[in-house]
Amino acid sequence: MSRKLHPAKPLLKTPPKPPDLNPFSATLPGVSWSKVVSSSSSAPAFENPLHLQKPHFDRLKNSVKSCITIDRDQWHSARDSMQTVLHAKFLGKSLPLDQAKLALSDAWKGLGDFSIFDLPNGFYFVRCSSLDMQAKLLWDGPWTVDGRILQLFEWRESFQPAFEKLSTAAIWIQLHHVPIELWKGEILDVIASHFGRVLKIDEHTLQLSRSKFARICVEIDLDLPLQKGTWVKYGENSVFIIALYEKLPVFCFSCGRVGHGDSNCTFISSRNLASDL
Repeated sequence: MSRKLHPAKPLLKTPPKPPDLNPFSATLPGVSWSKVVSSSSSAPAFENPLHLQKPHFDRLKNSVKSCITIDRDQWHSARDSMQTVLHAKFLGKSLPLDQAKLALSDAWKGLGDFSIFDLPNGFYFVRCSSLDMQAKLLWDGPWTVDGRILQLFEWRESFQPAFEKLSTAAIWIQLHHVPIELWKGEILDVIASHFGRVLKIDEHTLQLSRSKFARICVEIDLDLPLQKGTWVKYGENSVFIIALYEKLPVFCFSCGRVGHGDSNCTFISSRNLASDL
């Protein structure tokens, strides 16, 4: 198990080995991480049917005045049936339902039975067989499925997936070049908090059984650029530590955004152009 440092939002299973990183791959230039994360397919927006386009939906709901009220007992019964339900979404492009079901059946083997259905906008509906299974899935993450990071969160009322997006994500980061004298849980917590809200520290890191890098799970804000590293001062010493993010969509080390590589970064190019004027 990993050591829990703080009460955390739903977490997602520690891969048995740190996955390969490819932070310098290049893809679409100028695409923000939020757009990559929220994208469920490569189809352009204009191919979406009208009822899935938010501007049309907003115009329609503002023009309709009729309202239906659900009976209190019926609503409470419906709400109670959602107690073991989770919503799920991959960072980046979603998997087809059959492929996701097969991959999750293998990843969650032995944890209990579950059913899964696909929802609009790349979200999934997961019903667990018990509260214990639900808690296990939330706390043993983040889960990596077919090379993608799967984010899980508890069902919430009035969730309309077509117009929702992930605002945060639980991510494993690797802190490289941390001096061995700083490999203490409390100190690593302070360092890692620069990159996101610390959720847990890998047990191998705490026990120094793998000491090439410190591995920590943090919750990051998907609307903010990623931090590439930080200086750490202690005593008379000052060292620079680099952070690598596991299994993210393509990450640009120049601007800190996901969705393009260094060679196709339009944010830095625009900034340099402005400074030359």
